[in-house]
This record gives sequence, C-alpha cells and structure tokens, in this order.
Amino acid sequence: MPVVVFVGPRVVTARDYLVLDLFVLVGLCVYEVAQIWMPRRTFSWDDIGASVLGAGIAAVLGFALFLRPVRRDN
Repeated sequence: MPVVVFVGPRVVTARDYLVLDLFVLVGLCVYEVAQIWMPRRTFSWDDIGASVLGAGIAAVLGFALFLRPVRRDN
C-alpha cells in the first residue's frame, strides 16, 4: 500500500512516505483490535507483530528504492 504514493504526480518526500506508512500501520492495528467484536474473527498479537514488521520493511524498501538522497557531483 505505501508504494501507491509513487503513482501520482506529486513529489514525495521521505517524511510524507513515512507518515503514510505510519497511517497504514495504525489502520491495520485498529482493524486487528476491532476483530475482538466481529463474529468469526479473532484478535492476535501475532497479526499486529506482522503488521509492524511489514510496515518496517515497507519503510526500509521505500527509502532504499525510491527516497534515496540525490547525490550531486560538483
């Protein structure tokens, strides 16, 4: 999901990307907690851990592949 920011015409900064990644993580965690009240769904700390791990990987890959500082040779 966080890779979607690169589809639009707007220039994405590292801060923008990390904020989006954080919002996606919070949304996933809220959904996982909401499953406590959903029939036939179960809450799992492992799912929250997987979401945190996925958000971390997305942040690292996004920075490594798309948000590297541009090196200027003078």
